[in-house]
Amino acid sequence: MKKELTIRQKSKIHSALFLGGAAVIVLGCWLSKPLEPHFLVWMGLVPFFGSVVYRLTAIRCPHCGSNMAGCRFLPKCCPDCGKELEETP
Repeated sequence: MKKELTIRQKSKIHSALFLGGAAVIVLGCWLSKPLEPHFLVWMGLVPFFGSVVYRLTAIRCPHCGSNMAGCRFLPKCCPDCGKELEETP
């Protein structure tokens, strides 16, 4: 049986994709010639925009399904239903 990822784990995946893509874009910009984007810029855009799509689709309240993409930082409680996002052991 597969164990589903928690909302915190999903948030960490989003952050890793976002920051990794941004780092590759910056490296590609640094290596490129003026007005000629380096191929690393295009390679960095894939995880960068992929992280945005992942955040919009995967980071939701496990209780009511409310989208958490608008929250800058992940709250402890859902803004819609008020339930805790993670159960404490």
